[in-house]
Amino acid sequence: IIKDAFISDKTIMTKSCSADLVTQTDQDVEKLIISTLRTKYPTHSFIGEESSADGEPCKLTDNPTWIIDPLDGTTNFVHRALIITEFGSNRDQEIINPITANMHGIISKPKPAHGIRCFGSAALNMCQVARGGGDAYIETGIHCWDIAAGDLIVREAGGAVMDTRGGELDIMSRRILCASTVSLANQIVECTKEINMPRDGE
Repeated sequence: IIKDAFISDKTIMTKSCSADLVTQTDQDVEKLIISTLRTKYPTHSFIGEESSADGEPCKLTDNPTWIIDPLDGTTNFVHRALIITEFGSNRDQEIINPITANMHGIISKPKPAHGIRCFGSAALNMCQVARGGGDAYIETGIHCWDIAAGDLIVREAGGAVMDTRGGELDIMSRRILCASTVSLANQIVECTKEINMPRDGE
């Protein structure tokens, strides 16, 4: 069921909030697991993530009980973009506030990112994009020596590297956006605002 659904269009619903996702696949897999186990263990009890969300009692007793998460990592299964960023070392409000606002824009856009990660190094961040461990990386305030090697690695891997406003990368501008595709990079440009920093060498 999961293998077939992975490459098909998915019916996506929400539970407690917009980031708490459930698909028809979650529900179908849980029903299959419970029905299969119940055939062999008719006296056992079951607590399922999706059936509990639908109102079934979530009650643990002394009876042998199977606790089931039918598809652990539904968000990854649905796969909205995983964005990598850093906030840098400058904690001045005039710098932190627009960076935070841009992150808010990314995670609340019509097709929001499913997560934001920070690895602590521009080179590691860009290598994550190059290897498929992240879908995009955006940062303002880094320096040319932070991104020169990563720029090459992402391009060689077939990714897109550009300015945070969508133009050609200016390696001295202290800002960068790279992504697995040009289309994803452009989506990020559309939901973020320009942040200017003193250029390297100034």
